Amino acid sequence: MSMEVLGIGKSPVLMFAVLIRFLIETAMLVVLAIVMWNATEGPWQWVAVIASLVVLATVWGTFLSPKALKPLSWIPAFILEALIFGTVAAGLAAMGYGIIALIGLAIWLIDLIVLGMFGWPVNRKRRVAHSAKN
Repeated sequence: MSMEVLGIGKSPVLMFAVLIRFLIETAMLVVLAIVMWNATEGPWQWVAVIASLVVLATVWGTFLSPKALKPLSWIPAFILEALIFGTVAAGLAAMGYGIIALIGLAIWLIDLIVLGMFGWPVNRKRRVAHSAKN
């Protein structure tokens, strides 16, 4: 898959920001699983971890991914992402890792700003308009 298909130009800064974005999203899933594991006991741990990951993946794939089924415009997408990342960070802070949670939120926000400066994802407006027609 070429970088143009993903909406990524040839800028090394943009490619690095997209890589960071991928790593942040992956870390969010791992931290969510850890938080849910520690928030429950016994056999419910597995249920909580799997259910939370399925719900998050469904929400992300439906509204936030580059190929979302029902893409959101910029502001609602930012609010939903902030709620997701903020909730996971709050769970991490509740476990006693507040500094790590704040660092994660800061990296997410800085990366989002850098991506926004490059207009990524470039096709969000077009996808939102197309989705509204369907």
